[in-house]
Parts: sequence; C-alpha cells; structure tokens
Amino acid sequence: MATVNYDIEGILSGMKGKKQGEYTLILCPFHADGNPSCSVKTKPPYQGFYQCWSCGAKGPFSKLAEKLGIEAGCEATPPIQVEAYEAFFSENSSTEAADVVLITHDQLKPLSAKNVEAMGIKDGWRGVPIDFLRETIGAKIIDRYSLYFPVMVNDKEVGYIRAFKDKKKGRPSYLNKPGPWTKTQGLFLFDQAMELARESKTLILVEGPRDPIGIMLEGMPAVAMLGTNSWSDAKRRLIERAGVENLILCMDGDEAGHKASLALKEACLGYLHVVDFKLYEWEGEYDPFNMPKTLMRRLRKVYENTVSSGRTHIS
Repeated sequence: MATVNYDIEGILSGMKGKKQGEYTLILCPFHADGNPSCSVKTKPPYQGFYQCWSCGAKGPFSKLAEKLGIEAGCEATPPIQVEAYEAFFSENSSTEAADVVLITHDQLKPLSAKNVEAMGIKDGWRGVPIDFLRETIGAKIIDRYSLYFPVMVNDKEVGYIRAFKDKKKGRPSYLNKPGPWTKTQGLFLFDQAMELARESKTLILVEGPRDPIGIMLEGMPAVAMLGTNSWSDAKRRLIERAGVENLILCMDGDEAGHKASLALKEACLGYLHVVDFKLYEWEGEYDPFNMPKTLMRRLRKVYENTVSSGRTHIS
C-alpha cells in the first residue's frame, strides 16, 4: 500500500468537515453545495476516496485535492478497479443517502392528511407547520423518508430540493437536483418571497433551504442561495429585475457565514444597497432558522428600518 504523505483527516478537519465514523462529510467542490454531501473515506482501505451523494462526483483523494487546490504527492491508496470502488460505497453507505436520482413528478404524493400521517409528520416537519409546507412551499411527499420542495423562479420550476424527514448520521439533510441551475437560478422561495419583496423592495438573503422558511414564517421575505459558494451575477440580476433595491444578508453565524457576507457585499457593490445582519457576531453560531426569538425580533427591526429608509445601522 502506498504511503500517504498528507494528513487527510487534518485537511478535512480544517474544512470543518463532519466526521461520521470512518468517513467525513464536506461541502462538495464539484458543484454548488449548500450542505455537506461529499463523503470522504478517512481510514484504510480506500483511504481518501470520495463520493458526492448530490452531483455524483467520485474518485481518489488526488482528484479531490486538485479541485481544492491542495498539493498531494501520491495516491492515498493503491489503484483499484472502478467496480470495486462502486461496490465498496454501495456496501458501506445508506441506500437512502445514495438515492439521488432525478425525481419524476409521478413519484410525488400530495401532503394529504393520509399521506402526512403515513409519513409520520402530522405535527409538522422540523418545526414547520404542514399548512405552510403545502400552501407556501408547494411541498409534496416523495417516499416515507423525504419531501420534495420545488424551486420556483418567475412561475417556472428551475429545480428542486429533496428534504429528508429526519436527520441521520452519514447523510446530508438536503439534496439538490443535480445540475448547474443551483448556480444560475437557485434561489429557494424566490417566487413566494417576491410577493412581499416587490412592494417593500427589500429582501433577506440566507444560505440553506430551511433558513428562509423560518423567516417567511415570521412574515418577512427571504430566499436561500443554496450554499455560500453558489452566489453568482445571474442571481443578483434576477433579484434586481424583480424590483429589489435593498438586500439584507443573514448568513449563518459561523466563520463561513462571515466570509460569505464579505464576499456578497463586494459582489453587490454598486448594484444593491446591502445591509449585513452579522449573525456571526453573536455567540452560539446560530443559523437563521434556529436563532433565538430575540434575534428574530432584531432582524425584523432591521428589515422594517431598511424598508422605511433604505439604510440602517446595526449596533
């Protein structure tokens, strides 16, 4: 077996990877990944081999390292046949996690009382009322494990999010439909939020799929850009053309959220008036969905001030 001359676990730890036994889940660098969906083997055999459960990218660590800009002197493990690699992952991974094939509409079921009860979410999904999922998001049931969230932009479904009913070890909470749409038009809850934002000319921008749901439940317009690496000029133009003038950033309260806020302010300079809610400055590393009611009230105040004046200051 070849000698590994780099610290795979250290590299993944520095990327804030999520350890799951002999695997680590990281944000996939091969697509606009909003939630860690790339599984990397950290122990022999097949140390360093990776597979993304969202876009399907897979291979040895040298290929991943090249994409990440990390110098690697050799393979993490000896060459193996593709068939053996496929078998390894299929034997050691949840079939639910691996099921990322395109979803056809004939597989979907409505959020009827019968289907909701059969799925076990009659009291809501992760704190979100069934009526809101049905009427605002247009969610449907895929199977007993997951929900289907369509991403609507200007009355057109541009993609979808598969949201798992429960959080499970070794599996991401969400999977996006594969393809470039996440980078160009991937703004979750865009049409729903614009019903409010067109009048206020103010929109709240968040990272992940659950975050705009929490803010929309409070009556404020919010969209998710589906990951900190998925922002693009195309998305900015979509927001501008919808009549938005003020953009309130409410990134996750961690280092990645801080970096995303800085990048977004620079990207929108000269196009939109940007206000940073700075959730990353609050102790606790909250995301917009789980932040305390006191912070939600502060966000509402910032939103109302921005709507009335077009600019605000956060102390």
